Amino acid sequence: MSKLDTIPLGCFGNKRNELKLLIPIIEPEINDKTIFIEPFCGSCIISFNVFKKHTNIKTHINDIDPLRIQFYKNMIDEDNRNNLYKIEKEIAEKGMDHYYSIVNNKNDDYLKYVISRRIYFIRYGLYPTTKQITLKTISNNWIDFFKHSKITNTDYKEIINEYKDNENAFIYLDPPYVDSYNTGYVGYQKGHYDEESKVIDNTKMYIDLLDILSCKCKVLFSINENAITKHIYKDFIKETYNHRYSLGKIATNKKDKTKNKNSDVLIITNF
Repeated sequence: MSKLDTIPLGCFGNKRNELKLLIPIIEPEINDKTIFIEPFCGSCIISFNVFKKHTNIKTHINDIDPLRIQFYKNMIDEDNRNNLYKIEKEIAEKGMDHYYSIVNNKNDDYLKYVISRRIYFIRYGLYPTTKQITLKTISNNWIDFFKHSKITNTDYKEIINEYKDNENAFIYLDPPYVDSYNTGYVGYQKGHYDEESKVIDNTKMYIDLLDILSCKCKVLFSINENAITKHIYKDFIKETYNHRYSLGKIATNKKDKTKNKNSDVLIITNF
């Protein structure tokens, strides 16, 4: 991914580093009739890179996070983009206090969400005191992608039901990993208990994912490897790769030393 095509809005767990593995599997399945769909779009990095090579195909990006989807829709409009760049320039000029006045503002959830994910150091919402702020405009390639995409904010199951019997559909899924409790997946893994304090069972999702592998559309998704996922998806495992988490650290058996967490990941397809 070139600097000009930097991801417009930060997203933990994005598949930027896995592009070299996933795109070669996806590419042979794309043709002029393809509709490429991401029900958990997040950063949109996969859809975007498919669209860049096949600008005539239809794309549908969806996420249950309403603020992220609002951002993608807003960035189609030039005035909205310029207004965002103006705010970011003011932050670069005025510094830390102005930054935190925005990202800690309880009266503007959208702006603090966007700024904390476009300007940060190590984690979202942390002002980059150790380096100069680099202001990044959104590339024309990304703007074209948003303009030509159907953009929705709904449950992933609705998106799958819309396309599951369409032979021209290619559904790419980046679901929450099993037992990850990744709070970045707003609405799916964020809560562990319901209003009556009963434990929420999030595992139904993984059975649903197994069911769609028998649909007419093409399906590809990645999921962390463990005994359960290897058993559930045993007939659909395309490849396995090792993923290193850039932020996660675990203790080693050496005194006071840590190393990056690693996890084996399964690539699941029905083709």
